[in-house]
Amino acid sequence: AVLLNLNRMMSTGGHLALAVPVIDSLPAMFFRERWMGFKEEEHLFFFSRRTLRRLLEECGFSVCFEKLEGKHVSLDLLKRRLGCYSRFLSDTLRRIIPPRLGRSFNFYINPLDIRLVVASKRS
Repeated sequence: AVLLNLNRMMSTGGHLALAVPVIDSLPAMFFRERWMGFKEEEHLFFFSRRTLRRLLEECGFSVCFEKLEGKHVSLDLLKRRLGCYSRFLSDTLRRIIPPRLGRSFNFYINPLDIRLVVASKRS
């Protein structure tokens, strides 16, 4: 319903950009129920590359561009997230990285489970 409403509001040729976690990614298949993409309060629906493309096309869009996209994270966030996967690794990082550095040091990481899609409205 959201995509159909967006399509109605957009001009022909207008572009829509989405970034969503993809359920058929290697991290999702490997970590299963511990995968970071499973966040009840943030993600209500999950898509594979194929189902996301099909949904966009069914709602009147043509996919122009897509890729696996990363994000910038702090060392603190990385330490917290690693705790879901490996308590040992998370605890080790907590001991060797000073809190001040953890909050101030940011870097780009691509976990290969976020798909960025740009689609245009068809006429």
